Amino acid sequence: MSLQHLTAMRMGGKAPRTIWILVGDSPKWMDDNHQYIQILPSDKPQHMDFRSLVSLNVVIFEIGKHESLLSQTIKAIEIAKPKEISIACNAGVVGFGDRHEDVITKAWRLLCQ
Repeated sequence: MSLQHLTAMRMGGKAPRTIWILVGDSPKWMDDNHQYIQILPSDKPQHMDFRSLVSLNVVIFEIGKHESLLSQTIKAIEIAKPKEISIACNAGVVGFGDRHEDVITKAWRLLCQ
């Protein structure tokens, strides 16, 4: 899914409750049919339009070692004012609570395979 696709969905009156943002390398086993937004190492998050994330729950996963890209992405997404942001990265996991952190930790480990 692209940010443009999410914007079109929102303009059509539909919105997912939660959107996953993958920052860094694409998991080798994952194809384009999965419902996530990919931020590649060559992308410039500070120049991307994240307004379609307004009022959505956002889960950000760092795939690989992309601390600077992750930081830029988080800052750009915060400007868009999502409902909540949770993060699973090499530095740790921050979720909406213990149970949520367990779930996103498991998902992050799977994504990093």
